[in-house]
Amino acid sequence: MRPFLLLTLAGLLCATAASAGRLALAPYYASNPHDDYVLGPALVLRGEHDRGALSLGYSVTQHQPRGHLDYQNDRAFGPRLGLDLHLFHEVQPRYDVLPYLETGLYEGHTGGTAGVFYRARAGQLAIAALTAEKLWAMPARSNLFPTASDQIRSYSAAYRADTRDDPLDPRAGERLQLSATHAVRAFGGTRAYLAARASWSRYRGIGEAGAFASRLHAAATGGRPPEQRRLWLPGEGVRGYDLVTNAGNLLGVANAEVRLPILSGSAFPAGSLGTVKHVQLAAFADAGLVRLDGRTWVARAGIGAGLRAPLVAAGSIPMVVRLDVAHGLTRGGTLNSYLALTAPELF
Repeated sequence: MRPFLLLTLAGLLCATAASAGRLALAPYYASNPHDDYVLGPALVLRGEHDRGALSLGYSVTQHQPRGHLDYQNDRAFGPRLGLDLHLFHEVQPRYDVLPYLETGLYEGHTGGTAGVFYRARAGQLAIAALTAEKLWAMPARSNLFPTASDQIRSYSAAYRADTRDDPLDPRAGERLQLSATHAVRAFGGTRAYLAARASWSRYRGIGEAGAFASRLHAAATGGRPPEQRRLWLPGEGVRGYDLVTNAGNLLGVANAEVRLPILSGSAFPAGSLGTVKHVQLAAFADAGLVRLDGRTWVARAGIGAGLRAPLVAAGSIPMVVRLDVAHGLTRGGTLNSYLALTAPELF
């Protein structure tokens, strides 16, 4: 499947470029749970209904090349209904398959998603999708090409309601995200499992340019999900701990964060990163509870601070750059630093 998929992706990227596509160069960043960072450039092609991205990076810890190639096509039928096609071939970790549908940690990830979306009202989006993918097992994480894999065949549903005043720098509004995925042992699938997530975030202004952000999050799995899709409190939002610790099947997380401006005013250029809106100081607290495979429950909490800078990369790509330091308050807690170039943020 891999050579055919690569040829298909290359053809779709060329078609995007030929159909009045817009070419942009953007920074590329990724991280994995083993304190490895991937840095490099990304080439983004945007057409009227489609988007292609080719990212090439270098692993700081493993000293190997990494890459990401995907294609998305949205064809709307009227103002509310549309189709989404997402093809991907990745050899580095990522945190998303399709926005609002699934999260996980991957060393390798190849496949495609076909979905139908419906825009109920402004800020509301519902998605139903079918996905066929291959996950490269985490024990093979030191290899550029897979040595073991899981074949996943799944169908998913998701709903999002977003009333934030500014997706990059919210000071008012709320965001609700719900998703459910069912993987089946059919059509070549090697795993059968259920996964569900629910997140609610709220934002309130502080002074003229500050904000208070809060989040409640819950997740559950059943069956035999791949190792990459088990539930860890650090991976679901409790900072200050090694990412792959205390895997469970049911968890809840609460987050609170205060964001205060330290460099405000008009936007300013930041070289190849793009245009920075302003720089904020962020102070946060996280707490969570996870049920392990048996009946044991584990609680974790962490506090930290960092710098947060909303920016627009390459003139049109909204992102947030964060540099955080967090310390876990319970047993197993460590002093961890996080560098993130992300869109969207955790909350």
